[in-house]
Amino acid sequence: MRPQFLKTALHFSLLCGICLGACTLMNKEAFANAQISAEKAKEIALSHAKITDKNVPFSDIELDSDFGKTTYEIEFFHNNTEYDYEIDANTGNVVAYKQKKQANNASQQDAVQKQITDVQAKEIAMKHANISANQVNHSQVKFDMEDGVPVYDVEFYVNKKKYEYEIHAITSEIIEFGQE
Repeated sequence: MRPQFLKTALHFSLLCGICLGACTLMNKEAFANAQISAEKAKEIALSHAKITDKNVPFSDIELDSDFGKTTYEIEFFHNNTEYDYEIDANTGNVVAYKQKKQANNASQQDAVQKQITDVQAKEIAMKHANISANQVNHSQVKFDMEDGVPVYDVEFYVNKKKYEYEIHAITSEIIEFGQE
């Protein structure tokens, strides 16, 4: 009885490993086959939200793959409203979206209107690290409010090294940085 159980358990483990490997391979292929860029996905989200301002601060842009479908998950703020979008990375179709009105805080709104963009924050971090854009394997920029201070959390990888920055979104000051 025991050898049969071990044989069944071994077959099950092998089958799980094969399925996991196939799913990982499919996800890598889905990311590699994305037909639209992150910049194009941002344009689609802004257009859908009927926002013409090109200096909108994007707090999060991620390429994600669930069940074989690759999408860009995008978050941004404009006129006291938080927008969350999911854009199909192959067709450019809006898969899902949500808008959430924030409390009307005039000083916070003034700060958001005067802040640097996510692209500028990434450029500041890469310049500080003495890294060029073509050296970066993967990057992510998120807008956040830290104790009432608007900041960008910038993360990027060069080879297998991870760089992390927190940049003040109004003054462009590097608040914190590190490398692993």
